[in-house]
Amino acid sequence: MSSYVDAASAYYLEPDPNVDRPAWDFAVLRLIDPLGDSLGYFGAKSYDDHWNDGNYWTLVGYPGDIAGGEQPSWQNGISFHDDDEDGDAMELETDNGDASFGDSGGPFFGWWDGENWPSVVGVTSAQEQEWDFPWITGPEPNNVAGAGSPMIDLISWARNNW
Repeated sequence: MSSYVDAASAYYLEPDPNVDRPAWDFAVLRLIDPLGDSLGYFGAKSYDDHWNDGNYWTLVGYPGDIAGGEQPSWQNGISFHDDDEDGDAMELETDNGDASFGDSGGPFFGWWDGENWPSVVGVTSAQEQEWDFPWITGPEPNNVAGAGSPMIDLISWARNNW
């Protein structure tokens, strides 16, 4: 199955060359032929830091490292070890979720008891290097997801307006 995008919406933050904003890096796309009518829809939940270090999450995407981004990929058993706030949005950081170029925009999702659909908690956004003391040990590479209530609000807006 396939479709084409005919509209998109995202938050606009005033550009600042000194500030990275991966916490706000998500968008919604409207498809000409809604694939969810046949395949089903994701739910969406705001991330709770009580979930840190739990291997609950699955990532799907089209990473460039697999078939040049021409085939889908999935990973499960991913955990987030840190969540940082940027206003109302959140950066979720993982060091065991192996995202690469082409995974950007791919959902991190999980399943909840009593629900027949998975729910998205974040969207693949960036990579970062995190340094711990002592700095001699070198950087810890992390993949970052944009998340939080603005993501939920944007999804709700799209469902109500499209």
